[in-house]
Amino acid sequence: MPASNSKDRVTYIAVRELPPHLSKESFEAKVRAVVDSFLVLPVCKKNLLRYDLVGCDSWLTYSSHLTRHQIFHIPSEWLNAALRALGLPESRPHVLSIAECESYDHWAEILTDPDFGKVTAEGEKFGYCSGARAFFADVATKIDSSAAGLVDPICLFAVCRAPTRIPAQEYFQKLDKLVDRALALPVCKKVFNKYSIHLSSNADKNLQNIDGMLRALGIPALEPMAVLITEASVRILLSLPSLR
Repeated sequence: MPASNSKDRVTYIAVRELPPHLSKESFEAKVRAVVDSFLVLPVCKKNLLRYDLVGCDSWLTYSSHLTRHQIFHIPSEWLNAALRALGLPESRPHVLSIAECESYDHWAEILTDPDFGKVTAEGEKFGYCSGARAFFADVATKIDSSAAGLVDPICLFAVCRAPTRIPAQEYFQKLDKLVDRALALPVCKKVFNKYSIHLSSNADKNLQNIDGMLRALGIPALEPMAVLITEASVRILLSLPSLR
């Protein structure tokens, strides 16, 4: 299936890894509290089109209505066994934020709002800002069979940082081609209900100004990263030999 690219909105991705001094439950609750606090601000209600917060056991979507998608749990030892077999690092608890505005101007209005700054400053008490690894993304949807729906959905996401030995754009091109090759395999067509790839965008002149606004909030400089996000069926996924 050819990829469909989203051009009508500007997507921001932030990845936060579980700090060593917090439990998974406490960390996710603290992040969710910060998000709940700033989403009620007038500036966010005005400018945000959508906000997704993906934790280890839930997926929260904030748009015109607040919805909650329960994400079924796969035992980490099973998932890590599959990752080791592929030569990949073991899974670690992360929280993923995906936020969408219509333009960079809308993002600038949010990021320079004093009340938004106060909320994020409060969150920095547990590292909400300094612990984020963030980028603005070009989004390509590779698979979308969402109309069929799943009764046992699970969200899996992978964070890929561009290595320093090759240019970031070359890495992203290679990664995109690798994803296309993988998704053409029968097993991937069987398992995945949705699949999207979020690649760091560097083509917009507004990024330098936006990066400065993020850094003023204490969020580190934008990174050349990619996030792969998929939705699959727990039943089908656990039927694979590597997860038995």
